[in-house]
Amino acid sequence: MRNQYGAPLISPEPSSWIEEAAEEICVQGYTVVHDMFTADTLEEARMRLDALYEKQALAFGEKRLKEIGDELTVRAPLLEDDFFLRFAAHERLLTLVEHVLAAPPVLYLQNGILNNVPDHPQTRWHRDLPYQRWMPNRPATLNALYALDDFRADNGATLILPHSHRLDPLPSWRYCEKHAFAALVPAGSVLVFDSWLWHRAGDNASGAPRRALNHIYATPVFQPFYDFRPLLERLPHADARLHTLLGKTYQTHADGTAWREARYHRLQTQ
Repeated sequence: MRNQYGAPLISPEPSSWIEEAAEEICVQGYTVVHDMFTADTLEEARMRLDALYEKQALAFGEKRLKEIGDELTVRAPLLEDDFFLRFAAHERLLTLVEHVLAAPPVLYLQNGILNNVPDHPQTRWHRDLPYQRWMPNRPATLNALYALDDFRADNGATLILPHSHRLDPLPSWRYCEKHAFAALVPAGSVLVFDSWLWHRAGDNASGAPRRALNHIYATPVFQPFYDFRPLLERLPHADARLHTLLGKTYQTHADGTAWREARYHRLQTQ
């Protein structure tokens, strides 16, 4: 039975991988879900992500990207390449996210991360909702960081600070360096964590790129970072779950009549 708003999140006796993963996210702030994609899919994802970055850097200008601190990031790849929708809409991932958030999630953002250098812009401690200065008492948004390459200690694996999704502000540098650890995630797996968890990219000293694909899933109180709805025009057979995920279900209505019409249509098609 699907969770309802406000339903208990942690089961007294976890009986499935979803309940175990949810408990890990709530208590320690993160979990890892393994074997999400095959080696062939990952190879294609790496190739496509690299090509998209070259396209975006050429369009905006590499120099300008560095000026705004946005180099080595691919913005909203699925809007330019439908291939990346399979990561955002992966069945097992969405099932876990829906369970933890206790609501059909909205895709807040999808970004590609190319950690190719020791001084990547994301090597500073941060949260992925940096301007939210309040602390929810249960998960309100979740990150899903796919490893497209193996996350290793030498290639800048993401450093996470366990339990810090309940800490504000950031603990001291000494505390972070003492208690943080590198999340060694094999390629094809996904690191899922509470978006309030303090984390940073590691320093990549391997000489080879470490690519990742980051997502944030939110409850409907958050407006998506990008407008993903145009993608639905290219997906005529998209189901209700995709309509919700990509923001159509919770779109802002022009007035009360428009809201009523949308609600009427939704109830008629359920």
